[in-house]
Amino acid sequence: MLGVLITDFPDRLPAVLKGTALAAATPTVSSDFASALPSWLLVSLLAVVTLVIVGTFALTFYSLSAPRSTLRNIIGRTPSKGLFRGKGNTLHPPSGTVTPQLVKSLATSARSGRRTTRTTLAIVGFSLLGVVIIAIFGLSGQGVRDLRSQVIAAVTTLVATIAGFYFGAETARNPGQGGSTTSPPGLGPDPKNPTFIVDRPGNYTPKLTGTPTPTVSLTKGTLPAGLTLDPATGTISGTPAAGAYGTHDITLTAKNGITPDANLPVTLTVTTTSPPGLQPDPHNPAFTVGQEGKYTPVLTGTPAPTVAVTPGTLPDGLTLDPATGVISGTPAAGTAGTHPITLTAHNGIGSDATLPVTLTVGDGSSAAPAVVAPAAAQPATVAPGLAPDPGNPSFTVGQAGTTYTPTLTGTPAPTVTLTQGTLPAGLQLNSATGVISGTPAAGTASTYPITLTATNSISPDATLSVTLTVIAAPEG
Repeated sequence: MLGVLITDFPDRLPAVLKGTALAAATPTVSSDFASALPSWLLVSLLAVVTLVIVGTFALTFYSLSAPRSTLRNIIGRTPSKGLFRGKGNTLHPPSGTVTPQLVKSLATSARSGRRTTRTTLAIVGFSLLGVVIIAIFGLSGQGVRDLRSQVIAAVTTLVATIAGFYFGAETARNPGQGGSTTSPPGLGPDPKNPTFIVDRPGNYTPKLTGTPTPTVSLTKGTLPAGLTLDPATGTISGTPAAGAYGTHDITLTAKNGITPDANLPVTLTVTTTSPPGLQPDPHNPAFTVGQEGKYTPVLTGTPAPTVAVTPGTLPDGLTLDPATGVISGTPAAGTAGTHPITLTAHNGIGSDATLPVTLTVGDGSSAAPAVVAPAAAQPATVAPGLAPDPGNPSFTVGQAGTTYTPTLTGTPAPTVTLTQGTLPAGLQLNSATGVISGTPAAGTASTYPITLTATNSISPDATLSVTLTVIAAPEG
């Protein structure tokens, strides 16, 4: 419009101003739009981008899917031809067909392996193809310069996203192929570290770590009779035999092909069973209202007994620890007096042990200390008890001073005899205490399984299986 007005007034404007105004009023046409984009070229461009997207997703899905060839070869295409044969259309795998080894083989065959490399190259190829064609279109002067930059950015982002998804999924599914995830084996002691008991099942379970999963073996020492080692977990379990009593030093070693191997020294302790025993607190203090105190009986037996009050009731403010038999607490007001009770120890071996006790609680009115009261109703008789020497030392040929001292209980005082086996030459048994002592003679280095029996005319008798070890004198 402005150009028309300018031409209508040729006489009113100078020639220079007229040319300048006409040039300013004329719209500028970009060279990018000088030629329109052919439809066939746009369709080709979209087809290439679609091919890149579809091809990349198809190859990713193919690589992540488990190959069916291994499963097809094992099971077969039809029930009549396959390994799993059944009646009609029902598959009935025979006994033993599905094994842990078969499952492991199928899982291993599902790994991509070389297909990972082929798929990666294909993704790169598709991406380069799309970028090259788009670049050619841009250089051809067809006015797609802006479109070219946008499409290249979009394709690059798409390919990076798909590649990240692909390799992330591969790493999660096959951690061994995505980087080093192996670790050397580790062995830690069993935090509970239980003691084994003859003729009773038990286990020792160390902490096993490492990738791949290590196997555990016994590299030093021997397991007590009746115990076995699980190489897959390192667990030692079983029921110790009668002759397995004592301590056993061993070493467990874990290996998984990654150095260094892990070693764990272990000392297994095997004890014998013995019936429960209860003896009165030798100090036997009296309780006082409002003052803390305790009554501590002597508790023996293997396995460790539990203690209960049967019959009788404890004064208010006092409680019983069933694991130790200790009565403790602060007697409440109004509990002054005597309180007859009976403590009973039980561990499933032989007869239960009972201990009648009369607890005395003073009223605390006097500043003088409470009078210590003797056990008012101590048992006249208690069955004998024998528990192993907790130190359990070994004797040495020609060396004196070593003793094996079991814990002997019972009222009246029991006598101890050797009822099975023989002592090595040079050692003697003290029948009044059960202590074995002396100096082993030359040539006696060996192990000696024996049985000690304590009797005091109160049933049942107490027996204790012991394996004495005599080692040779050191050379020098």
